[in-house]
Amino acid sequence: MGAGPGRPLVREADPAVVIGPMLSEEVRDTVRSAARAGVPLIAPLVARPPDVTGPVVALGVSPEMEGIAAARYAADQGLKRFVTVAPDEPYGHGVAAAFRQEFERLGGEVQSTTFYGTDEEDIRGRIQRIVDADLKRGGVPAVTADDMARKSAVEQDLAGINAEEDQKIEIGTEPVPPLQGPPVGPHPYYPGFDGVFLPGPWDRIVVAAPHLPFFDINVPIIGTSGWNDPRLIRTGGPAVTGARFVSAFFRDGEVARGFVKAYREAYGENPDLFAALGFDAMRMAGRAAVGTGGSAWDRLTGPFEGATGALRVAADGRVDRTLDVLRVGRRRFTRAGEVPLGDAPAMPGMPAAGVPVPVAAPAGRGG
Repeated sequence: MGAGPGRPLVREADPAVVIGPMLSEEVRDTVRSAARAGVPLIAPLVARPPDVTGPVVALGVSPEMEGIAAARYAADQGLKRFVTVAPDEPYGHGVAAAFRQEFERLGGEVQSTTFYGTDEEDIRGRIQRIVDADLKRGGVPAVTADDMARKSAVEQDLAGINAEEDQKIEIGTEPVPPLQGPPVGPHPYYPGFDGVFLPGPWDRIVVAAPHLPFFDINVPIIGTSGWNDPRLIRTGGPAVTGARFVSAFFRDGEVARGFVKAYREAYGENPDLFAALGFDAMRMAGRAAVGTGGSAWDRLTGPFEGATGALRVAADGRVDRTLDVLRVGRRRFTRAGEVPLGDAPAMPGMPAAGVPVPVAAPAGRGG
C-alpha cells in the first residue's frame, strides 16, 4: 500500500491491520497515516528505517543487517582478517560497509574492499589486484617441491628457504578448508587474510567465486541471502561448495517446510526470501486480526515463528531476529548455525534498503 492511496483506504476499509508498503521510502508516510487511524502496519519486505516510530513491524532484512550478521559469524569462528569482494551497486556498498564496521568493532580487520561490475575480466582483474596487494603485505608464495628441486642450496639460502625445516608442499595435497578445490593457480601462494566476504545474488556469485581458487585463495567464504537459491549449487560447483552464508530463510526449517511444499505445488518452483517474508506477514496479520486478548497491536507483539525463522516483536515494534547460517553442500543447503541480531537496525547514516530479491517472481504472478 503506497502513501498516496493509503490514507483513504485506511479510512474506508477500517482494517484491523495493514500490510505494506513494498518500498522503504514509502514506509514513513504510510505508517503516519495508519497511526492516525489507530491501525498497526506490517511492512513485509523492508527493514525499519531508523527514524520511523509508531505501530509498524518491519520484517525485511536490510543489507546492513546481513553485513552485521556475516561479521558476527566470522568473528565467532575466530577469523581475524578479511577481504570483501562485492558487486558495485547500492546493495554491495551497503552490506560491505556494515560488514567492515561490525567486524572491526569486534576486533577484526578488513584488509581491502573491492567492488566489481558485470564483466568477468573486471572481476578477474580485481581479484588479481587483491593478491598482488596481499603479497606485499601478509601473503606468502608457496614453497613447493618443484621450487625446491629447481633451486640449488645457495639459491635456497638466498631465498630464505630452509630445506631441513620448511615443509615441502605438493600443490593439491595440502589440506584446504572445505570451501574450494585444491590450488590450481599459476603462482601458488598462501593468503595473508583468513576469509573472503562475498555478498551478492547467486548469479553474480557463480561468476565471481571460481576466480578465488584460481588465484589460490583457499580460505573460508561467507556470503549473504542472495546465495540462497538451488541454482547456486548446480552452477557454482566446487568454487562454492562448503562456503557459508547468512539468510533469514532456510527451506528445511520447521515452519518453512509446509510453506515451501504449498508454494511449489502452486507455482512449480522454489520460493525465495521475498515470498517467505510475504507469507510471514500474512500469518502475523492473521494472528493480529482474528486473535483474542488485547488489541491488534498487542497480538502482533511477542514471539513469532514463521517461514523466515523465529523472531520477537518488541512493544515498540522493533524486531529481534536471528539469521541462519547455511552451508553450501554438493546437493543442498544445510544449517550450520545461527547469528542473533538483536534489533540490529539499519546503521546510522545507512538508510534501510529493500530485500535483495535473488529470484524473479514466477511468471503470471504480480511483482
